[in-house]
Amino acid sequence: MNISRLLYIKSVDQLYKVISDNIELSEKNNKFLPFIDFMNDYYHGCRCNEDFNIKMAKQEYDTISRDPELITQMVDYFKCDGVRFLKLDF
Repeated sequence: MNISRLLYIKSVDQLYKVISDNIELSEKNNKFLPFIDFMNDYYHGCRCNEDFNIKMAKQEYDTISRDPELITQMVDYFKCDGVRFLKLDF
């Protein structure tokens, strides 16, 4: 029997929590930073920019979900067999 350990990311909020709780991950690769910046602005910034920030965060989520380098970095960091991202509706 083969058991796989997969990390499932189901939302921008979950990805933000995973990355922000493991800051070393983003320190190793600055490709995570635009996503973190947009989510920080979404959560803590002016509500007048809320729609823009979540839209941009979703675009960065999509970019991260398709970047083999970032996925490999997450697999290595979390010591799992793979990372699966839920496709977001824009």
